[in-house]
Amino acid sequence: MRKVITILTLLLTCFAVSFAQSNNNTQSNSAQTCSTAQSAQSSTNDKSEETAKKPEETKFTLDGRANVNGRIVDGSTTEDMPQVTIQLFKMPDSLFVHGTVTDNEGWFNIKKVPVGEYFLRYSFMGYKTQDFDFKIIREDRERAMGVFRMYDEAIMLDEAVIEDALPPTQIVEDTLMYNVSAFRVPEGSVLEELIKRLPGVEVDDDGNITVNGKTVSRILVDGQEYFGNDRQMATKNLPVNIIQRIKTYQRKSDLARITGIDDGEEETVMDLQIKPNMRKGWLHNINGGVGKPVGNNDYGEWLKYLYSGRYSLNRFQADTQFSLNANAQNSGRGSGVSNSVQLGVNFSKNIGERYPRRRNEFPLVLGGNIRWNGSDSRSMNESESETFTTDYTSASFRNNRSNSSSGNGSVNGDMRMEWRPDTSINIIFRPSFQISRNHSNSTSGSVTFNTDPYLATDMIDILNEYRFLSQEILDSIGVNSQISSNHSEGGNNQLNGELQFNKRFTDDGRNLTFRFTYASTNGRSKSYSHSEQIYYQMHQRDTIMNRYNLSPTDNSNWSGRVMWSEPLDSGRRNLQISYQVQVSNRTTNRETYVFPSTLEFENWDETWYIPYELEQYRDSTLSRTATNVSRNHTFTLQYRHNTDKANFNLGVNFMPQYTGM
Repeated sequence: MRKVITILTLLLTCFAVSFAQSNNNTQSNSAQTCSTAQSAQSSTNDKSEETAKKPEETKFTLDGRANVNGRIVDGSTTEDMPQVTIQLFKMPDSLFVHGTVTDNEGWFNIKKVPVGEYFLRYSFMGYKTQDFDFKIIREDRERAMGVFRMYDEAIMLDEAVIEDALPPTQIVEDTLMYNVSAFRVPEGSVLEELIKRLPGVEVDDDGNITVNGKTVSRILVDGQEYFGNDRQMATKNLPVNIIQRIKTYQRKSDLARITGIDDGEEETVMDLQIKPNMRKGWLHNINGGVGKPVGNNDYGEWLKYLYSGRYSLNRFQADTQFSLNANAQNSGRGSGVSNSVQLGVNFSKNIGERYPRRRNEFPLVLGGNIRWNGSDSRSMNESESETFTTDYTSASFRNNRSNSSSGNGSVNGDMRMEWRPDTSINIIFRPSFQISRNHSNSTSGSVTFNTDPYLATDMIDILNEYRFLSQEILDSIGVNSQISSNHSEGGNNQLNGELQFNKRFTDDGRNLTFRFTYASTNGRSKSYSHSEQIYYQMHQRDTIMNRYNLSPTDNSNWSGRVMWSEPLDSGRRNLQISYQVQVSNRTTNRETYVFPSTLEFENWDETWYIPYELEQYRDSTLSRTATNVSRNHTFTLQYRHNTDKANFNLGVNFMPQYTGM
């Protein structure tokens, strides 16, 4: 009886499965199930019960629903397009199924779309509406549509006048924003002219910028670094008419930005937002002028013409930036004339597809710049002075003249590479270099008399003619005279680098970080000086000096740091453990050589001749050599608690040090 019941149960199971499969047009599976049940009749009771349970555990069909996602970008600039309307229609009757909009990074996601044929419609004001046909099959689970590009649609509108007053400044959280259209500047002005008019912003003669007392360390363009820390490349070259808004804020360090843990190291930056219509091609700007000085020209042959010229070539797109800047000018100011030239190239490039749900994170970001700066100047001063005692019983008359010239040039380069093999690993490499050279020359002469030389003699040009007076007259009316000449030249070579590796284990702040920095500077400077001093009332004090100084320097330092960050409360509280080693070596050397006033060194200020046997003229009392070595180790245990309004840090450091000479 028990065996009969078992057979009936198997037959009923076969019939139920066959009926279910017939509804889904899969009769072959039903037949296979029946044969499985029939073969089980000859087995034992335990095996029959096990076979009867299999149809309940086996999945014969898929649920036939898939998630549809994609990204919308501007076809001309490749910038992300937020708030694009996405509509899903079922074919063939164009029945509306679902609608959504893209997020801030241009992404959309429609969940659980059933099997069938559809078309996707995406639209945005001012752009052409486009459709895309696709099909969802039963095996689909995730349907990635890829990147869709939208293009402008020109629409002719009737003339309209819209007037509205933009607020000059806005404050959004910790960001101060200036609306450029609210400030008037002359046509063709560059950035420097604009920022001088911004409230709370000051620019000094050296081009340093402060905002509410904080020094701006870098200028960014659409969030990308622009010529590193050379702010004048931006202020003296970027035209105002391409800028929509200026933002100033405190930018966190690379470490804080990557780990999400505020380390308190911030810098003030000025971020320029380019107008949208200026991001669609190459921007050229050229400006120049030439003319003769107006009024009295006190510089003679030094300054026949005044000139100023500037050229800039820029391309600002979402993933690519390129700039070429060049300018040259001269000026006459005070008692001197100066000439300056600047030339620089800057670029940045985002490579690869942006990581989903990660703002401005790409697999590889490259950026850098190289720039050359050169300048020279000349100046001349001439003065006459008359000094009386309080009782007017005696007086002194002094004539003085000085000339100087100088020049310098430098080549600087910075590069930045940020590599993300995946969303948890970040590697940043920042190398930089600088090569600089400089030189200067100066001459001066002065003579002092105890009576008015114009009345006592027939001299007209005192400084050029007093030497031709007889010794008797000079000893009678002269007090002292001095002639000096100086020449110097030097240069520096610098190489710097920074490498940082970070592994993020969790989004709430568990990180492992390695950081290495290196800096090396070596330089060499030489100076020559010649002076003659004569005391007409006391010739035993007369002196003639020829001196040569040689000053090489060699400095290097490096540091390494490893740090572990452990979150304690969703990133609000964390514990950091770190170890850092710093090594510094500094060598300075000053060698001074004094040459006698012999025939060999007569007129030395005209030739600056250096004898072959130099060591015999070394002055040991004026020469110095020093070497400093330091080793610092720092062990840190720190607790951080960050809130929306304040950051609290509590830590302890153990710092063994060594310093030697």
